[in-house]
Amino acid sequence: MRPHFLRPSETPATTADPPIARQVAGMAGSIIPVGIVFGAAAANAGLEAWETVAFSTFVFAGASQMLAVEGLGAGAPLVTAIVAGLLVKLRLIAFGLSVAPVLEGRSGAG
Repeated sequence: MRPHFLRPSETPATTADPPIARQVAGMAGSIIPVGIVFGAAAANAGLEAWETVAFSTFVFAGASQMLAVEGLGAGAPLVTAIVAGLLVKLRLIAFGLSVAPVLEGRSGAG
């Protein structure tokens, strides 16, 4: 099945949109340093490579990841690190509730 955004004559290899490529490069330019810092923090905390990769795979949340890995590195129990990470993410509920009226009626599909 062909993706809905491609015309029949287009293939993914021929649809590189420079503005999108710039946006992706901008995101990568900000995400890669965070990944490097997280990897260093995880190694400093004593996590093994597979644990660090699993952490980044299942917990895609920078502040929560940093908080949890620093807690684990300081000797906090796993449950404490998980709860602390979840509490940090709770702030997003408040953010979402505060912007919901502004975004009402928008689909987000572009």
